[in-house]
Amino acid sequence: MGGFEIATNPNDANEAAPIAGLGLCCSGSAIAFSPDGYILATASTDRTIKLWSANTGHLLQTLQGHTIWVWAIAFHPHGHTLASASYDQTIKLWNVTTGECLQTLQEHSSSVLAIAFSPDGNWLASGGYDQTIKLWNPATGKCHYIITKTSLLKVP
Repeated sequence: MGGFEIATNPNDANEAAPIAGLGLCCSGSAIAFSPDGYILATASTDRTIKLWSANTGHLLQTLQGHTIWVWAIAFHPHGHTLASASYDQTIKLWNVTTGECLQTLQEHSSSVLAIAFSPDGNWLASGGYDQTIKLWNPATGKCHYIITKTSLLKVP
């Protein structure tokens, strides 16, 4: 069996060895498969996102740029962009192929805890500890709507 293999008996050298270092160092980690299933992204409290080949288990690259824990990750439906949300109050959009940070979105006033792309990829939703949900255009990085407990606000 290829890809990520788990040993059922770590003392038996004939069995598959577990994949080590998946980037899940501490509590609060997140994982997501790319839409085509070829890449597994892992994020953790060590402030990094790691991209792994789901076929071989090899580390493809490590994305660095957040200053505090990475709490959530989501692939854009086309699979070429990954969004990450962090306790540092930012969302970063990454080029999956090059590892380049394409944009940093900064509208939350507290930690960003959840993110999700719309099925067509035209919107990115983020939820924060500031008790707001923000709707972004991922192509421009502009926040268009803010949802609070009591209202929906259109951002000018």
